[in-house]
Amino acid sequence: VVVSHGVKAGDKIRYLNLSKVQPPPAAAPAGGAVAPSYVFVDFVRTVPLLLLAALYAVVVVVVARWRGFRALLGLAGAFAVLGLFILPGLIEGKPPLLLALVGSTVIMMGVLYFAHGVSARTSTALLGTVFGLGVTAALAAWAMDAGNLTGTGAHDAASLVNLGGKLSVSGIILCGLIIASLGALNDVTITQASAVWELYELAPHTPARKLFASALRIGRDHIASTVYTIAFAYAGAGLPLLIIVMLYDRPLLDALTSSELAEEVVRTLVGSVGLVLAIPMTTAIAVAVVKATGAARLAGPETESGGESGRRRAAEDSASW
Repeated sequence: VVVSHGVKAGDKIRYLNLSKVQPPPAAAPAGGAVAPSYVFVDFVRTVPLLLLAALYAVVVVVVARWRGFRALLGLAGAFAVLGLFILPGLIEGKPPLLLALVGSTVIMMGVLYFAHGVSARTSTALLGTVFGLGVTAALAAWAMDAGNLTGTGAHDAASLVNLGGKLSVSGIILCGLIIASLGALNDVTITQASAVWELYELAPHTPARKLFASALRIGRDHIASTVYTIAFAYAGAGLPLLIIVMLYDRPLLDALTSSELAEEVVRTLVGSVGLVLAIPMTTAIAVAVVKATGAARLAGPETESGGESGRRRAAEDSASW
């Protein structure tokens, strides 16, 4: 154990006492004591993981304050949906695509509204996120079928095959492809919706086309940085696999299209496409919503007082679409 697993004195470990689960060997003396046999299972990591989780929560709350606390509540709700709805549904053999879409939409509703409050801006970001999820789901389903991705290339997924039952490994992989895009989609859509609102507040009489173009320029900068984020995140997660591929000295194209790496490539590409298309869609929805709600807000007090200028500005604002 010391050599193969690096166990040191003072380490807390989990072990299995084989003498309690196996019959005594035939060579053991009758009625004699049998030396216990132990098998190392794993290290006990409870304390360091709890400390990291506590540090994460404290940093989020200290920096983001009340909004950070609400974001943590939304994250807890997201894991509740994952553990109570999506995972049991996959185990029971329910349609993975429907599970992923419904579960992801519920997660995003909780995450966005908990963190940012109920508003037209947040609802706009939610609509953009749902659109991005739909694109990602459609592309993921097509790529799984066209690329013959069964999920058996990964060790953990392949072990699920031996469990039998109603589990669909390819369905689990498809569901994972969709869920993996949630974080980045949430990031870009709420940022893009906020950009439209801020630009509108600075110049409320800007024509809709110009407002859309200005916000989309911000979105293009965000696209560049987020695409890198997704690619590097998956590259980092698959680094051991990449090293194994290099050690076997396989051609790059063969390696990327192998069952081991193709899933990561598809996850990166479909997630990025859904993310990129969500930005112009969110921008268009945000411009339409902010123009509709903003025109009414600007026209309200002045129109009620009978001011001709207020009515004229409201009409111009609505007609600028």
